[in-house]
Amino acid sequence: LEKQAGVDQVANPARTNTVYSKDPAEPSIATFTLSVAGQWNQLMSFLYSLRTGPHPLRISLIQITKSPQIRGTVDVSNRLNLSVTVDLLGK
Repeated sequence: LEKQAGVDQVANPARTNTVYSKDPAEPSIATFTLSVAGQWNQLMSFLYSLRTGPHPLRISLIQITKSPQIRGTVDVSNRLNLSVTVDLLGK
């Protein structure tokens, strides 16, 4: 999804928790935190791809911060960091 949206992965996805239901009719829930960086429209494209992707999930937390300024030849003044916590629903 990162490549399609044009964002850069800031950190590897972190799996924080998995809950298995005792009721076989209820899904198990695996919680992940995803961190990417890019421009506003790229971040929105990434979120849209998550929402419309093949796996059922719910987004439980979204945090957007301005990317730290890095000295050098790359202009990062309009880049943002996006951290998203998602609950992946499955069997």
